[in-house]
Amino acid sequence: MKNFLPVFLFALFKVSVILSDTQVLRPRGVPLTKAALYDGSKPFTCFDGSNQIPFAYINDDFCDCHDASDEPGTSACAQGFFHCTNRGYRSIDIPSGRVNDGICDCCDGSDEYDETKVSCSNTCLEMGKAMREEAERQRELMRSGFKKRQEMIDSVKNRKAEKTAAFANLELQVKDLEPQKEQLQKEKEAAEELEKVAKDKHRDAWEAFKKERDETRERAAAEESFKFFSPDQSPLTAEGLLSKLVKEGENLSDDLQQFIKGLSNVDFESYLTSVWPKIKDTYKSVQASLSEATTASPVVPTEVAPEAEKDDHLMDPYDEEEREAEDDHAYHPEDSAALSPDEDKMPDYSPETRQLIDTAEKARKDFTEFDLRVFKLNEEKTAIKKWLDNDYGPDFVFAALEDTCHEYTDREYTYKLCPFDRVTQKSKDGGSETGLGKWGNWENGYKEMKYTDGARCWNGPARSTKVILECGGENQLISASEPNRCEYQMTFRTPAVCTEPTQNGTEHLGLHDEL
Repeated sequence: MKNFLPVFLFALFKVSVILSDTQVLRPRGVPLTKAALYDGSKPFTCFDGSNQIPFAYINDDFCDCHDASDEPGTSACAQGFFHCTNRGYRSIDIPSGRVNDGICDCCDGSDEYDETKVSCSNTCLEMGKAMREEAERQRELMRSGFKKRQEMIDSVKNRKAEKTAAFANLELQVKDLEPQKEQLQKEKEAAEELEKVAKDKHRDAWEAFKKERDETRERAAAEESFKFFSPDQSPLTAEGLLSKLVKEGENLSDDLQQFIKGLSNVDFESYLTSVWPKIKDTYKSVQASLSEATTASPVVPTEVAPEAEKDDHLMDPYDEEEREAEDDHAYHPEDSAALSPDEDKMPDYSPETRQLIDTAEKARKDFTEFDLRVFKLNEEKTAIKKWLDNDYGPDFVFAALEDTCHEYTDREYTYKLCPFDRVTQKSKDGGSETGLGKWGNWENGYKEMKYTDGARCWNGPARSTKVILECGGENQLISASEPNRCEYQMTFRTPAVCTEPTQNGTEHLGLHDEL
């Protein structure tokens, strides 16, 4: 059992008195905020309610409470904390194990009250003065940064107002131009319809002419071959046809021989439709052989006979009345001989058709140019709308960072940050840039920018970058690192995140005097 009198005297010895000119009695190591919990006029109850002890047991270097609340000023409880008042500087709490360990942890030396181990000088005033000077410097930076932030906001406001007005103006322009565009489209479609009709008639007439010409030539060739097999033009027999072909030394296929053997008294019309298509290649071969065998008696070519070439019906399939009834824009085949040496090439269009084509081309050109004009206006409108809808943070302030780029160079690389666009890395030894990410989204309440989907690492994921924003007087990229493989981190200072400093420049540093 503890000896009450010595313990009581020991506790009184450990009590600290700190309060400017007014003294507040509280045990050593207790912060002012908890002084009322240590009332010397009654027993002390542990904060966790685990025990109640005489007040004299406070700071008796023996741990009576499980939560160490009875030993705020000694190292008796391993889980306890000692409060350094540090008047004139920043108060701190240190682990109880550091009390009287021979090392000055509190700038006022209160943690080393056993002067047999070490004598600590009170440096709180000097440290407080330096800290206050630094705090004032930081506060001045914040004031300057906040002022520039306001300037950025004003600039963005003007820019936003201009873009809003431009967007409204573009909307009116597009709305006014739409009826004209629709009218030009109708004119284009009407002109193209007339053009199509005229072109189709021209092409159809040309195709009909070619078909009639080819049929006439085919008939003429068939007539010549029929005369070859039957000079008197009497109906052909299988025997006569076979003998003529065999006589000329032609080797006939079994199928063709069987076909010919099945013929009987074939007149020309039947020959034209059923026999000629099957034997014309053989006939041409016969003609070629005869041509090589003699030059004195050349075989009549299988091309169109001179008489056929002069056939009025071939050269002019339209009689005069029909031509007059036809659309003037249709193709007139009687002009074909003078139009092209290539008889299978469609002749040029008539002047009337060409005029319709020119009208349609002009209508297309007018519509295309007008449509392009409207398209560009809509494109400009879309770009402005995207800008207006983008998330540029509070007061749209971060819009001032758009279209800017900032670099930071370390021993190996040059890093480039282009806000709302991309992040890149380039070796100082040269080479191409490596994408570290494209603009993704905000994080941590506009204090971090996330860039994703960069160049893929070798056998790894796509690179990404987190940009941490700090208050600064200028826009400046101040650091870049790769804390994890393919994951980069940068620090960017900008007035955009600066806030207005408080009246007391040391509040954020915790500099104050305890009473």
